[in-house]
Amino acid sequence: DRAAETGQNAHRFSVERSRIQPTPDTWDEEAIEKYRAMLRGLKERNMTALVSLHHFTDPLWVTEKGGWETEAIVPLFERYVRKVVGALKEYNTLWCTINEPNIYAMMGYVQGVFPPGKNDFKLSMRVQGNMLRAHAAAYRAIHELQPEARVGYALHYRPMVPRVSWSPLDRLMRNIRYNGLNMGFPSAISNGVMKTPIGNQNIPEAKGTQDYFGLNYYSV
Repeated sequence: DRAAETGQNAHRFSVERSRIQPTPDTWDEEAIEKYRAMLRGLKERNMTALVSLHHFTDPLWVTEKGGWETEAIVPLFERYVRKVVGALKEYNTLWCTINEPNIYAMMGYVQGVFPPGKNDFKLSMRVQGNMLRAHAAAYRAIHELQPEARVGYALHYRPMVPRVSWSPLDRLMRNIRYNGLNMGFPSAISNGVMKTPIGNQNIPEAKGTQDYFGLNYYSV
């Protein structure tokens, strides 16, 4: 990524949409200015910033409109991204559209420990597909506003192996879990098809929408 090219470390922080856009038609300019001040301070200290535009949380009004369960989220997210990037681009060129979308989908819609606390694997795959569409829209919007930008996302990655290597059932379960958690976003970024254990989703607009590789690696 750009930080690596310059020999610097990227200092990542997330902006909070609820502060910036408390209602669908309200922008808190004071909150935006605080983020501008943070980025200005990093730049003055010769530090490279990486700004995450979505990090697990959403304003209540977004949830009330259906959140990530409906494709209506895509233009809403793009509008928010355009506002934030337009305001912060003076001090930043490195952007993470969505942090760990696979964890957002799994924890909120499979395990039910994140809001909205649901247990529906099929719905979680729809959510992840909509996050891919929103990422793709954001990627293009950012490059339109700032051609020199580097844009990507952060993937939560977990290595997995069968408990018993010779067991067909263990290998099958490993593949289902591996593809369900790890491969949705990368497969769509690679070829426009989001692979899931319950069928693939064609999301051609996602192909090639990644300028750097962001990985959060977990070993358990």
